[in-house]
Amino acid sequence: MSDVGYIRVSSEYQNTERQLDEVKLDKIFTDKTSGVDTQRPQLQAML
Repeated sequence: MSDVGYIRVSSEYQNTERQLDEVKLDKIFTDKTSGVDTQRPQLQAML
């Protein structure tokens, strides 16, 4: 089984680098969208 992580930030200008800093993961999925938006393509890909 792979170790995966998911990052969501609210805007294109926010930095995702620190959110899972020093966590060893095989794959990271990232969405840059508002928390109100339920259409999150990378979340669906991860699931």
